[in-house]
Amino acid sequence: MKKYCRTDLACEADADLTNTEGTKYSIDEHDICVIERLNILTEKAAERLQKKRGTYITVNTPRLQYLDKEDIDKLAVILASEIRSMLLSSTKITGPELSVLVAGLGNANITADAIGPQTVDKITVTRHLKYRDKRLFDMLNMCSISAITPGVLGKTGMESADIIRAAVKNTSPHVLIVIDALAARSVSRLARTIQISDTGITPGEGVGNIRSELSYQSLNIPVIAIGIPTVV
Repeated sequence: MKKYCRTDLACEADADLTNTEGTKYSIDEHDICVIERLNILTEKAAERLQKKRGTYITVNTPRLQYLDKEDIDKLAVILASEIRSMLLSSTKITGPELSVLVAGLGNANITADAIGPQTVDKITVTRHLKYRDKRLFDMLNMCSISAITPGVLGKTGMESADIIRAAVKNTSPHVLIVIDALAARSVSRLARTIQISDTGITPGEGVGNIRSELSYQSLNIPVIAIGIPTVV
């Protein structure tokens, strides 16, 4: 009897990604992490791997309890560089003219699903300053950032995608960054793997509770998805 395993991680989609036709796969090793890069180039490969065409960057870190503040700072710089590169490839707009909407998906009351809302709580938003205090906005030397935590269907009665779609319509960001908890196939990935992709996200896909998709096709703006596996 064939065993089926669900996973949101593209790097777990095939046992041997180095020999997968229609893809480009590489590994970069840093002193604090290992980065897997997977580009799915063809529709045939996308169908076989059950992942959308696009770029998937997977940052694998040591167990969090082994990281000190210096290690975490190094990791933050690496992640920032990867996100910045994906932003530049998604939109050519940079600097203060760039407008980004960050959406933290998930249920803040459930530990394994709270990464999105907890991350948004730590983000410095600046969009309002651009219109209300232009001098302070210029001093910060940041892009325009807005944020939203749409909650979950069981608590709001509304799909997260519908709430985010309304926010996109009213704030007109150049790009949407979605942060969510993911499902992994391997226990060793839990809370020590970060996936960044330019293909958007379908919330709940990895655990069979599929919600409305958030992607360029559904929102008409680039969508960068950042996720950390918290369940297997």
